[in-house]
Formats: sequence, structure tokens, C-alpha cells
Amino acid sequence: MYNTVNRNQLAEFFLNYKRNLKSIASTVDVTGGYAYSHFYTEGGSSSYDYHQTTLNAASAYKTEYYLISFFGRANYTFKDKYSLTVTVRDDGTSKFSPKNRFGVFPAAAFA
Repeated sequence: MYNTVNRNQLAEFFLNYKRNLKSIASTVDVTGGYAYSHFYTEGGSSSYDYHQTTLNAASAYKTEYYLISFFGRANYTFKDKYSLTVTVRDDGTSKFSPKNRFGVFPAAAFA
């Protein structure tokens, strides 16, 4: 026998700005945002031994953790031929110790 309760919450927000700069044959596209996730599980279980006709001890559990992210991306295009993309994320989780809770992840690309 078992029972469980799961609650997952998610919220995401972002802003985007795009501008064509015809005087220099360029396009700029910038996006920034925030994401929040909350995961909660609670429940319990017990088992019955039909051979011994006894109820085994019940076990209960509860888990909860959070994920938070800040992110940004900038795209620059020149003459519809060259493209530069720069991104950065700052992700955090309650699963890690407070000293190591957040990590920054940058990236760049040119094509």
C-alpha cells in the first residue's frame, strides 16, 4: 500500500528586444529572462506479509527542492552573412550547499 502527493510549480518570464540597423546593415536581438521551479513530493508506503499475516512498518518520505535560473542572449547579424551569439546562464538549485548553490555558464558562437 502506498500514497503520494506531488506538486510541481513552474514560472518563466522573459523579455525580447530586436532592432534592425539599416544604416550599418545589422540586426541586434537581445533576450533576458528568469525561470523558477519548485518540486515537492510527500508520501508513504507499507507492506503486508501474507505468509506471516503481519503488517510491516510503514515508511514515510518527503522531498522538496528548487531550481532558479537567470539567462540572457544577444545575437548580432551583419549583412545577413555574419552572426555572433553570446549567451549566459546563472543556474541555482537548493540541492547543493549554499556555497556551491549557483553556477554561471557562458557561451559564444560566430558563424
